Amino acid sequence: MPAMEEEAVANEAHHFLVVTYPAQGHINPARHLARRLARAAPGARVTISTAVSACRKMFGDAAAAGAGGELVDEGGVRYAPYSDGYDDGFDRAVHDSASYMTQVRVVGARTLAAVIEGFRAAGRPVTRVVYTLLLTWVADVARDHGIPVALYWIQPAAVLAAYFHYFRGTGGAIMSALPMMCWPLAAVSEVDGVLEAGELRRCIDAATSEAVRASAAAWREKARAAVADGGSSEKNLQAYVGKIRAN
Repeated sequence: MPAMEEEAVANEAHHFLVVTYPAQGHINPARHLARRLARAAPGARVTISTAVSACRKMFGDAAAAGAGGELVDEGGVRYAPYSDGYDDGFDRAVHDSASYMTQVRVVGARTLAAVIEGFRAAGRPVTRVVYTLLLTWVADVARDHGIPVALYWIQPAAVLAAYFHYFRGTGGAIMSALPMMCWPLAAVSEVDGVLEAGELRRCIDAATSEAVRASAAAWREKARAAVADGGSSEKNLQAYVGKIRAN
C-alpha cells in the first residue's frame, strides 16, 4: 500500500472537533485551522462546532434544523452546531452580554455534550477537542467525556506572552520593555486612574518609531514565511498530528 494511502487509513480513526465562539473573528481562524488539520491528517474527520445562530448565517436554510445536525462546506470540513440558548441570534438592543456568557456556559455545555455523545453513538467518536477563546467550559465538557483537549489561541503570540507575564505578577517588567497603550491601571504617568495625554502621546510615538516600523516589517515577512507551504507553522501542525496519531 502506498505511503499516502497508509497515512490516510491511519488517520481514519481520528476525529477533530474544533469548537468556536459564534463571532466572525473566532469562526474564521477556526475554519482556517480546520482546513489545515484536514490537509495535515488526510482521512481524518474534522468538524467545527459553533452556535446554531452562526451556522444559520453561514448556511441559511440548510442549518434550520438547529443543534445536532451536520453540514459540510466546500473544503470538506463538517459543521455540527451547539446551542448557546440564543438560536435566533444575540440582539444587543434586547439581550444582556453578561447574561449571555452565563447562558452559553450552561446551555452550551449541555448541547455540546449532546453533539459529542451523538458522534459516539453514530460510530464517529471525537478523539481530540480544540476550542477558541472565551469558551473555557469546553475543556470541562471534553474532560467529562475522556477526550484530550487543547486551546487554540487566535490572538497574536505577543498578546499571549503579555497576558502570561502580567497575570504572573511581572506586568511592570512588560511595561518597562514594551510601549503598551491602555493597559489597565498600569500606565507610567497614571494619576488617580486617568491616563494623561502626554503619556498616551509618548506611547504612540514609541509604537510608531522608525525602529518599531522596521521591526514590524521584518516580523511580517517572518510570519508570511511561517504560514506558507512548508513553513514552520505547517511543520508544527504536522508534528502535532503526528503525536496524536502515535498515541
